[in-house]
Amino acid sequence: MTKGGKVDPTVAKKTKRSRRSATITRKLGTQPVGRPVLGLDPGARYTGVVLRDGDVVLHATTLVRPVEMNATDWALAVIADIKTILTNCPDHIPIGIEGVTEPKGFNRGQRAPINPAGIIKAGIVLGAMVATWPNAPIIPPGGNGSQHYSHYPAALIGRRPKDLPGVSNGAGTRDHEQSAYDIAGKTARIVYPTGRGIVKFGR
Repeated sequence: MTKGGKVDPTVAKKTKRSRRSATITRKLGTQPVGRPVLGLDPGARYTGVVLRDGDVVLHATTLVRPVEMNATDWALAVIADIKTILTNCPDHIPIGIEGVTEPKGFNRGQRAPINPAGIIKAGIVLGAMVATWPNAPIIPPGGNGSQHYSHYPAALIGRRPKDLPGVSNGAGTRDHEQSAYDIAGKTARIVYPTGRGIVKFGR
């Protein structure tokens, strides 16, 4: 639900992340601008995929790894699913991929043991994406998916709209789609610079 083109935070579904310090953003556009980008948020358990044009979400999917699936098979499944999504996207659409940073050994400011399983699995998915789309910009992970609710279209807040293309696969969270939305936005600023034409990335 929105007020004046912005998400009303009083009706937005809450997440575990605190966004009190995030900046409230401008009023969002409601029409595509002819500059589509596919944003990818690789993850160990979830992978977010969003097709964004301007501020508008044209497709949003959260891929979910089955518990019994190993990391290599998960990476291959992610690539296969994204290629299927691309069949319904414009040809040579730019793709942006979120990078992965090494664990720092801290949790909420306190030194903590590192469990490398998650970062390894996410890294395998990232590697598969880069191998498939080697010219795609790698977007640093800081801040993606953690902006104020007014930064995101209503389609990515709370319950998934029935008319939104894509699937949630029972994920129970929109966080990774919000992250992929931010990745797509940052990629758009790279591949659609002012005064220049489209930068083409092959499938």
